[in-house]
Amino acid sequence: MNHAHAHTHYIDIYCERLDGAFWAEPINALTNLSFIAAAIWAWRRGARQGDIVVQALAAIVAAIGIGSFLFHTFATRWAGLADVVPIGLFVVAYALAALKRFFGVPPLVVALGVAILVGLNMGPGLWPFAPLPSFNGSIRYAPAFLALAALGVALAVARNPSWRPIAAATGLLGLSLYFRTIDHDICGMFPAGTHFLWHLLNGAMFALVLHAMLRQGPRAADASEGDAAAASPSPGRRWLEFTAIYVLAPLCMAGLVAGGVVPGAYIPLGFAAMFVAALLLLTTTPGFRWRTLFAGRLIADWRVALAFVVGATIVIYLIVQWLVPWALFGFPSRAPRQWAMVMCLYPVLSVLPQSITFRVLFFTRYASLFEDNRRAIAVNAAVFGLAHILYMNWVAVALTTIGGAVFAWAHAERGSFWFANLLHIFGGWAIFTLGLGVFFYHGAITPLR
Repeated sequence: MNHAHAHTHYIDIYCERLDGAFWAEPINALTNLSFIAAAIWAWRRGARQGDIVVQALAAIVAAIGIGSFLFHTFATRWAGLADVVPIGLFVVAYALAALKRFFGVPPLVVALGVAILVGLNMGPGLWPFAPLPSFNGSIRYAPAFLALAALGVALAVARNPSWRPIAAATGLLGLSLYFRTIDHDICGMFPAGTHFLWHLLNGAMFALVLHAMLRQGPRAADASEGDAAAASPSPGRRWLEFTAIYVLAPLCMAGLVAGGVVPGAYIPLGFAAMFVAALLLLTTTPGFRWRTLFAGRLIADWRVALAFVVGATIVIYLIVQWLVPWALFGFPSRAPRQWAMVMCLYPVLSVLPQSITFRVLFFTRYASLFEDNRRAIAVNAAVFGLAHILYMNWVAVALTTIGGAVFAWAHAERGSFWFANLLHIFGGWAIFTLGLGVFFYHGAITPLR
């Protein structure tokens, strides 16, 4: 049943549908009214409060209900697009609005962060990663679930009362994902399936996340940002954060991959979670302003830049000839389109989130834990190398530790976010072009057991 019927031109992927008739899924179709109800409620509340953002989000929720109704009645490919496109639009729009409203993050930075997260989520489709288990298609909603959970935690840490509706919404989304996943497994026992519960629970979930937005109010971001800035985290708390983000998280990810519990293709999602944590922590760091990232020259030191380009090229070439001579220029010669895609997307989807997670957050919030800048740079290089231990080879760890020291020096000593990124970008380009990308490829990871 779990396939599209080419001869009848309808899509059959849920228990309730037995043929191509318009009302073949009456329960799944009619329970989309929960989205319409949530949209009407939020629209009216938004109108009373003069909250245009919530009204816009409510309109998207209504579009989700309409699109889902079309899919569960017409069951065609165009109706499928009408179903999924509004969902994706809501996820992006809510992320933009929430980070701006709850934490005062500038729209440009929020847009960049959302673009990076979307790209990381698309990673398994863009690069030759091992296929992910789909869990009846529910895996596509995992990033949204994790992002919502992270938002609730961040609000709780900031002592913002809006964490309660967000936490409740996260619980409802998790429960709805469970019912969406098991729909096909219980067809024999319950012919109607459980997909309709996905609709009902998510209708309530949308109402809760919009309630949280209404509760915060359109002008509350500045106040919450000021409150966060006024509360400087203690050294003990910063040590706990540092250990959790830069030591425990990479080791846990490495353990799960090494044990075969999690496939290597999940690695981008792990780094995405670290990136989200970095964004949220930066917004609550006293004195931090996103505009400071735009200070500093693109090439802060020409001699260092030239030395790095020449030195990195020679070292990478020699390691390729030593360990994997067959891989020299293998990626661009065997898969030129994929290579070109990696060259274009690597700066945005890999370097920028890593830079914010491992350099901006580190030197803004944790560098003062160490006696001087030299020790901070050394520690930063070590944790950057440790983050790559999940690739299960010494080459990835050694190169990222050495490169991490150079990038950290460019960021901290030369005061240029962009100079550090430029060096990082060239290093990655050289690795994937010359042939060492085989040591940084998720699909090549072999579990220890």
